Amino acid sequence: MRNISENIYGMKPIRFGIVGEYQSGKSLLVNCLLRRPVATVGSGIATTHTVVNYRYAEMEHVVYVDSEHERHAIPIERLYRLDTVSGIRVIDVYLANESLKGYILTDMPGFGANNEDNSVARQALQELDFAILVVSNDKSLGADSSAFKDIRMLWKYKIPYYFILNCRNMDRWRPDEDNNRNIARKDLALLAFHKPMGYPLEEDGINIVNFMWYWYSVREADDELLRGQEIRRGLADYEISEDVKEEVGKASNFGLIHKIFNMDNRAFLELRRDIKEEINHLRQELCPVGTIQSFAFIEVPEEWMCCDGRFLNRDEYADLFNVIGYTFGQKGKRFALPDLRGRFVRGWDNIGNRDGNREFGSLQDDALQEHGHAVEYCSSEGRHTHYVGFHNNLTKEANTFYTSYTHKDVCTYDDRLKSGNYFTDYEGDHQHRIAIGFPSDLPGLKVRVAAETRPKNVALMFCIKVR
Repeated sequence: MRNISENIYGMKPIRFGIVGEYQSGKSLLVNCLLRRPVATVGSGIATTHTVVNYRYAEMEHVVYVDSEHERHAIPIERLYRLDTVSGIRVIDVYLANESLKGYILTDMPGFGANNEDNSVARQALQELDFAILVVSNDKSLGADSSAFKDIRMLWKYKIPYYFILNCRNMDRWRPDEDNNRNIARKDLALLAFHKPMGYPLEEDGINIVNFMWYWYSVREADDELLRGQEIRRGLADYEISEDVKEEVGKASNFGLIHKIFNMDNRAFLELRRDIKEEINHLRQELCPVGTIQSFAFIEVPEEWMCCDGRFLNRDEYADLFNVIGYTFGQKGKRFALPDLRGRFVRGWDNIGNRDGNREFGSLQDDALQEHGHAVEYCSSEGRHTHYVGFHNNLTKEANTFYTSYTHKDVCTYDDRLKSGNYFTDYEGDHQHRIAIGFPSDLPGLKVRVAAETRPKNVALMFCIKVR
């Protein structure tokens, strides 16, 4: 493991994503970590449809990218105005915060709100090194919920994460309550398919924190994050005033989260990221995105898709789009996979000696090479003779061939006493009809016929590497 006394600020910052269901406390967690009311809590377009990255800079400012991919820079004091601006793709908030020298915090839309937010969050997940999964104790993380299905993306993208249960329910605000521990156990049971990291948090994985209590203990008196009527009522019910801020801060158990960002864990995370990046590098080197392979089984492997011509979102599958682009089709900003169902793959002739006038990835229909069949035939001027042998016997047919010709048919009556071989001498104009039938009609041959021309083959599954 790297020496923990090493200057971590000279290293590449670790990107931590705040992941969870909508209105679970993700933005409030960002404020608690930064000890500043920079993220709008619970509302605002920027917190529901946009990815917000918090980065370090000596000069504080904000950079955002709109729907037309244009970049804009504004002073930090105008950040709150973006809460009501639509069409923003990414916001980068640069703060003079020492913690951000070693980390980038990414706040993203919550899972389960709508398809647009889910798509934005899934795209942002692919850029993370690690995640903090925030689950609220006032919402059910059921196996059939849309939020749980999207949380499975952590497993799909192989993202290590920490599990935190946020006590935001009015009736269960204390981290040490048994009801909250039971909720955490049920959630962890559902997450068993991709278990969260334990070190350096609670050994049993039950990490329960009250973000609101901690925020009240560190917030400045002039912040405007506590506008909600429910929150104000809760603060009044628990009589949280200035003189109990220290007590509330300790009761929140927020120290657990601070362990994630301490120096010891930083070295642990850095090592894990190095290993992960090396593995990903080897995987891409051995089988890069865009590789097509055939599989002898029906189930499509993870990170692969069937080559069935489907259209994909270019932002969600950016790596694949950068490789194949619109080669196989386009619908708006969506691009198509190659459709290899029932088709053979032919090597692209980039020189054009064997398969000229072809574009890479183009579809070619089936065909037969042009050709002809030579047939020998008799013309209408086909004068010829038929050899007929006979004896001097009017009732006996010629030689031993039983034909319909008798003596009088092939010679004159005056020649009846003669014997020998004679030729017919008539005008023999005639034609011969020649017919070419189906190959299956040929005697002694077993020829297979079908509606297409094809070689012997085996049906396998063609799939493309998409991640």
